[in-house]
Amino acid sequence: MRVEVLGPLRVLPADGELELAGSRVRRAMGWLVMNANAQVGFDSLSEIVWVRPPADAAHRLRVLLRSVAIQLPPGTLQVAGKAHLVLADGAVDAERFADLIREGYRHWANGDRDRARVNTHEALSLWRGLPYPELADCTAAAADIERLGRVRVDALELQQELILGGAVDFTTVAELRYLVGNHPDRRGLRRQLARALATMGRQVEALQVLRQASADLGDDPVTRRLTTLIAQRDPAAAGLPSIDHHTE
Repeated sequence: MRVEVLGPLRVLPADGELELAGSRVRRAMGWLVMNANAQVGFDSLSEIVWVRPPADAAHRLRVLLRSVAIQLPPGTLQVAGKAHLVLADGAVDAERFADLIREGYRHWANGDRDRARVNTHEALSLWRGLPYPELADCTAAAADIERLGRVRVDALELQQELILGGAVDFTTVAELRYLVGNHPDRRGLRRQLARALATMGRQVEALQVLRQASADLGDDPVTRRLTTLIAQRDPAAAGLPSIDHHTE
């Protein structure tokens, strides 16, 4: 069985997609997927599903989840004293996504750009939208959702690093400007934008990007080195790695 959480929740047994009707069952199942292979008490699950749980919340949840459990392979969703969703390693797309990006960074660090490119493409193809959207307003789920968002930016940085190893044109610059605007805290994206601009002969703009990066985020050795190379119009600037391995 597969479960997709990088976008609206999808539960996919071998024989098709399970229909999860109603926001309460979707929130409950989203939380159980986020806490797969752990026992989840019905009192705590009630607080995820309702802002103000009714007196019979635990009973309602048992009824809802038993209706889901009978449609899954035996033993997958256990509903007794506690709820327990049993999933195999790699069953959730978020796990595969993070694993692929880790592999992509490893291959990139080892100089295997082709395999890094395949890993990155495969990972980003899994991303359908905000992770766990059913839990977007749930404080307890925020850390996991934010972590997956950071991994996606890692993926986008690696994707751009691989693009910079080939032909660079105005579309590269436009995409990097967009990414910098959406993720201004990421040094790597700013360095990549500077490299792309310098590659196109726009050294003045590139240096402005780096100066702004230092002003916003503080000075660092890689940005200083890149600034020197671009100021000297040194071709080595095009190949200076701009990212660190952030992926958790």
